[in-house]
Amino acid sequence: MKLSILVMINAAEAAWKEKFEKLKKLEETQLATETLFRRNRSGNPCSADVRAKMNEFAIEGGFWDCPNLDQDVAEIICEPKCYDPNAEGNWKKTFIKAQCRNPTKFKKEGSENMKCSVPTDKCSEKLETFSIEKGHLALISSTSSVNKYNLWCDGSGTSAGEVICKKKKGKFSSKQLGKSWEDTCNRFQCVEGDAMSNYQIGDGSWKCSKKGAIIKGCKAVCSDKSKKVRFQIACDNDGWRIKKNADLAHETCSPSTTSTTTTTTTSTTTTSTTSPSTTTTSSQSTTTAPPFDCTGPTGVEAASPSSTSVSSDSWLDYESALHKSILFYEAQMSGQKPSWSRIPWRGDSALHDGCNEGLDLTGGFYDAGDHVKFNFPAAFALNTLVWGMIEYEANYKLAGEYNASKRIIDWGVDYFKRCHTGPTELYAQVGDGDVDHSTWIRPEQMTADRPVLKIDANNPGSDLAGQTAAFFASAALLYKDTNLAEARDLLRRARELLDFADEHRAKYSDSIATGNFYKSWSGYMDELVLAAAWIAKSSRELQPGKFSDDLQRAKDLANHDLGWGGEYSWDNKTPAANLLMYQVLEAAGDSQKERFKTKIAGFVENLKATQKSPGGMVFIQQWGSARHAANAAFIAKLATDAGAANGDSFAKGQLDYLLGDGPSGHPLINGRQASFMVGHGDKFPTKPHHRASSCKPAREGDCDWSDKDASGANRWRLNGALIGGPRSATDNFVNDRGDFVTNEVALDYNAGFQGLIAAYIGSPATTPSTTTTSGSTSTTSGGGGGSDCDAFSKTGHLTQYSLEQSFSGNCEFAFDSASNLGITNFVALPKSFEYSNGLNCGRCIKLKCSCEQSSFDGVCSTGQDTIAMVADSCPECSAGDVDSNLLVWNSVTGNESPSRFDASWEFVECPSAFRPNPKSQLRWKPGSSQWWLGLQPTNMRFGITSITARRSDGNEFSLPLGGNDVGFSFWFLSASAFFATDKYPMTITVTNTEGNTASGTVFSTSEIVANTYLELDALL
Repeated sequence: MKLSILVMINAAEAAWKEKFEKLKKLEETQLATETLFRRNRSGNPCSADVRAKMNEFAIEGGFWDCPNLDQDVAEIICEPKCYDPNAEGNWKKTFIKAQCRNPTKFKKEGSENMKCSVPTDKCSEKLETFSIEKGHLALISSTSSVNKYNLWCDGSGTSAGEVICKKKKGKFSSKQLGKSWEDTCNRFQCVEGDAMSNYQIGDGSWKCSKKGAIIKGCKAVCSDKSKKVRFQIACDNDGWRIKKNADLAHETCSPSTTSTTTTTTTSTTTTSTTSPSTTTTSSQSTTTAPPFDCTGPTGVEAASPSSTSVSSDSWLDYESALHKSILFYEAQMSGQKPSWSRIPWRGDSALHDGCNEGLDLTGGFYDAGDHVKFNFPAAFALNTLVWGMIEYEANYKLAGEYNASKRIIDWGVDYFKRCHTGPTELYAQVGDGDVDHSTWIRPEQMTADRPVLKIDANNPGSDLAGQTAAFFASAALLYKDTNLAEARDLLRRARELLDFADEHRAKYSDSIATGNFYKSWSGYMDELVLAAAWIAKSSRELQPGKFSDDLQRAKDLANHDLGWGGEYSWDNKTPAANLLMYQVLEAAGDSQKERFKTKIAGFVENLKATQKSPGGMVFIQQWGSARHAANAAFIAKLATDAGAANGDSFAKGQLDYLLGDGPSGHPLINGRQASFMVGHGDKFPTKPHHRASSCKPAREGDCDWSDKDASGANRWRLNGALIGGPRSATDNFVNDRGDFVTNEVALDYNAGFQGLIAAYIGSPATTPSTTTTSGSTSTTSGGGGGSDCDAFSKTGHLTQYSLEQSFSGNCEFAFDSASNLGITNFVALPKSFEYSNGLNCGRCIKLKCSCEQSSFDGVCSTGQDTIAMVADSCPECSAGDVDSNLLVWNSVTGNESPSRFDASWEFVECPSAFRPNPKSQLRWKPGSSQWWLGLQPTNMRFGITSITARRSDGNEFSLPLGGNDVGFSFWFLSASAFFATDKYPMTITVTNTEGNTASGTVFSTSEIVANTYLELDALL
């Protein structure tokens, strides 16, 4: 009996255990089903429903703070908050509270029309109505009653002064700038440094009066207080002018030449026979010690290095190209960096140049990608730049670039005057090319001794002296209307150097140890004729009484037949000499002009017949082929305008080609349309052989060969530099920093190029050729049957879901209607892999079905390669998978039923169908303000690698990618240190995966408006 009862109990227990296990398994199945039901694209329980509520009750100027969103919790609670801590929300006791059940149950929802707002003031309202020509206001600080602004003049780089506004009345005024403060930026902006260089007063300085940062006038003050001078200058709408009718040669702080006071001089100062009226501007050295510090640092690093922001509206934007070319010369400057420099990544350098000879040989320009000052090619480059400014002065002024270009010439004149230390003495070079080329460092980092080399009567150099004479004579003509005393001094120096060159004939490369770096293979006669012609051209206007003698000397030298020359370069100036001889002879009514007209016409016709690349660039030499084309085209244009040749179409065709859109073709980089000017157009060279621009900033360590060998683009964009160009008559160019033949830049490369650009400012641009990327989002090759259907770099599974509008995905794009913009193809990438936390939002991929299908062999036979935009993440996808919308699925598979197919894909450039705007943009995220910024890149061709924000004081911050809290495709900035006073204008710079950059400038907080766009200056 007991045994029977025991058996019954065991049987009942077994049945109960079986039932329990079944119930437990059913419960687990239901729980798994419920979890699967609640799981959304981000892979988190019921977060999709909460996100929907967040979107339903969107907060203008604010956000929902949900600490436990995307966590596997039973309850999610979100509170509304404002981005701006000073803003107030229009809600009371409002929150979202959700219980994660099946279905999700909400205990509390949001309110309608929720928004954050900061009280506005009349100043801000009135600011919107201001239209300050050539300038803008940027907010400095704000109190309850007053706003303070800086008035910035376009291109000045500094604030003109403060403007205040009383909020109650919205009334603007400026104690610094006076009642007419709104017209400040329309006035001529005089630069204090120009007073120092244009008006030399010996041992003294200028004391300038200002209103704010605007100079009104200056008076001369001698270091010796016992000396008094009356010389004064003033600044008006035409620039500097002399206030008193005085002769600068007499109004000077220098000691009298008749004084018996003994001074210590260099060995080159003992032969002076100049009269008292010219002694103060003599090339003799009369100082007891260099007027600079040979004991201080040799260089000073840039305090806040950053790239210079530039823009270009089109390939053939000549004004923009001219602006950039001048920036290139600013980047090449040596010595103490002037206040007007617009190159924030450069500092002071080579501050001891000349110390080993007891001379001040600072200043000037570095030749190319190195840090040697080779005066022979530098004098050629400056002479050519001056020529373009003289001939096309009106175009320079039309573009607003005349003063900026003249500053470059002033810098060069000052340096070469310091190098001209005697009638028969001229310094030829600073630095050792072999030593310099054995290192890869920033110029500010140099500490090694830099030897200085000179030519003199015992070691002559007719080519160098002649070219420098040509530069001085041309600069004299440039200065004749603004600084007559300086112009006459330069003309005197030019005659002095021509005498030296003619009387002591030799090539400078035979006289100095390292002259072979720039050895003149064409000899020195071209430089002698060039100098004589320039002197005659200048004396006709500056000293007419000497014109006849100067012209005869030029004719005598030109009796040596130079031919017509095959190029115009630092070595061979024959075409320029012939053209100038034609001009001065024509001006004199001399019939010998025809001989030179024939020569220059022959030069131009020969260019037309010279071999060209398929796209049309004339090919003269392999080393720096682009500069040879530019310099030759410059001469052709000058000759045409002088009536000596017919080369206008040739010249313009070369210019347009170099800028990226010639009449017959254009350069190609990686098979795409490009320009040969760094920073110009949609694509351009990014790895010039140039130490300074390739080096990392000092805060990251010393620059060395690793910077030269770095794989990416140069650290700082060398805007405006004309790259060397291909080695042969081809359009294809390869970015290779190590190849100095094709990728180096130099002073002489841009010289004729800049003049050529200026020549065509104001003229109609050539009709651009059709080179834009096709807007088609698919190709005709078969998706499943093509021979190369697995050629793409990534493979995975292709699936389909219902993402039909881009704003419904995690990338949070804000297109009002994607289909109306023609953007219909969207995909999601694996959240843990290729989605890369939103970094790849907005990028495009090209995908196709694989030839071999693991489960569905033979599918996709009617499908095609298709391009789509990344708009979402796929949390359940494995690496390489693609989750597409229905349109993409149908295109790739050929309308197969939804399933899981094998696919192949890779990132590609977004075609025009995905880019409704001509330039890239940054969208302001809702809630962005002066205290918090969220920026979303849109209208991009390639992926984005970084975004930086630079304040007006030079401090630069990197923006991190936002992630879940801010928005996966938003880059944000919320640093209290960044938002200190004086932050505007703020420059936002974006870098893409190709190494290209584009920038946009924010001038005030009024421009930060949710769901509006900051336009960048280029298409990335």
